[in-house]
Amino acid sequence: MALREEVRRQRPLVSAGYLAVPQMVVRRRVVLVGDAAGCCHPLTATGLTTCTRDALRLRDAIAETHGNVPQALRKYSACRRIPEWTRLALATALYFTFREQSPEMHLLREGLMRYWKADANSRAVSMSLLSTCEGRMTVMAQEFAKLTVNQPSWDALAIAGQAASCQAGRWPWRALEGCACSYHL
Repeated sequence: MALREEVRRQRPLVSAGYLAVPQMVVRRRVVLVGDAAGCCHPLTATGLTTCTRDALRLRDAIAETHGNVPQALRKYSACRRIPEWTRLALATALYFTFREQSPEMHLLREGLMRYWKADANSRAVSMSLLSTCEGRMTVMAQEFAKLTVNQPSWDALAIAGQAASCQAGRWPWRALEGCACSYHL
């Protein structure tokens, strides 16, 4: 009980949120993989998974182009673009969801925890998106819709006028504006 009270009294620790996304992941015969090709907040713990997935994509691109390295590198770059953007979008949204102390983010955190506790598939889809095994942004949007559709307090929050900060740009995905342009080759 004393430990719980002490935790409640302390100010939460906040770490810096960042995205490191190079303008290119391929230049001539050099290729970046894993965190060197784009990293996000360590909250996601996806560095090793992304590196492995990138290595597999590169291997497949080399095989599919019969060893034509320049063509394989272009293929690799194109294959990883959308899954990586989805991973960075989700990582940024999670970071802001857990960092922000607003009423909206509190509700979103509660909903996210219920979503993950509900069934193994919910957790698996989140991990699949973060690991870039599943890279479609539409899948992320579907999962977000599932998360928010049954949120009991959204209507009360909007009626009370506390949702103004959402419209003022404090929602996590506002931080994503411009992320996609970081991938131009």
